[in-house]
Amino acid sequence: MSSPHTYLLIQMIRDSDRRAIDAVEAGMWSLAPLRLVELVAPGVFGGPELGGSLLGFIAGTEQRVPFLSSIYLGGLALALALYGFSCGESRRRHCLVVMAAFAVIFAFGRFLPGFELIRCLPGFSLLRYPEKAMSLAVIPICVLAGFGVSAFPIRGLRRWVLGLFVLGGVLTLLSLSLHFGVLPWAQGYPEGKDELALQYRVVAAAACLRGGLVVLLGAIVSLGMRRWPQGSLRLLLSLAILDPALANQAVLRMVPLYFLRTSPIQVPASSEKSRVATEHP
Repeated sequence: MSSPHTYLLIQMIRDSDRRAIDAVEAGMWSLAPLRLVELVAPGVFGGPELGGSLLGFIAGTEQRVPFLSSIYLGGLALALALYGFSCGESRRRHCLVVMAAFAVIFAFGRFLPGFELIRCLPGFSLLRYPEKAMSLAVIPICVLAGFGVSAFPIRGLRRWVLGLFVLGGVLTLLSLSLHFGVLPWAQGYPEGKDELALQYRVVAAAACLRGGLVVLLGAIVSLGMRRWPQGSLRLLLSLAILDPALANQAVLRMVPLYFLRTSPIQVPASSEKSRVATEHP
């Protein structure tokens, strides 16, 4: 049914700038392999300006803000995904692992040996910014984590884990409601003015809300240590305490601090481009 639209899309791409893009430009935003540490430890290499950090020195990354400011998934999600993969030998699990591995490897871009040869394959020459492939890896990892949750023999623990996911979703919805309703009304923001500064402030507020999960998870772990003394469950619950604190850092490192320290009516512009962006969001 979508073939007519797909055909027209292919024709448009052939006449666009993507048709003539070279490997150097295509690999401009590639994921340095060392950044995989940020899957469980966001901000370990400093701020997003990788060229001025330890990562930029080791990996040879030029001084440029990365396409993805954070690739944090969390130890809890990765542990559940590994557990879900190890609990069965179905083709679906292997397919999900292959999908995630392919996405991560392709995200390396120019750091991958033979990247220029890969771009010679049909369809790959149209792709830019390999770092975006990390978004594809999130899907199979989350599905494997779901397999891991459902494989736990203790129903009570499954309820706790699912409850945490639900609570995280509620906090996200709360932060969205703050963004679109409460904060603009309470602070008297004119519609459309200083929207960028307000967005950054709300992102920081949402990070603080998620950080509040640490207290709740501490109570859950203290209860879980008595009920479920097994070593694997202790490790899982410990990761559940650590994850919100790290997620807090993953969100905050994407927020320019000068937006948080400045009145939203007087957003500083470090360049002409940023001035236009703040005046016309």
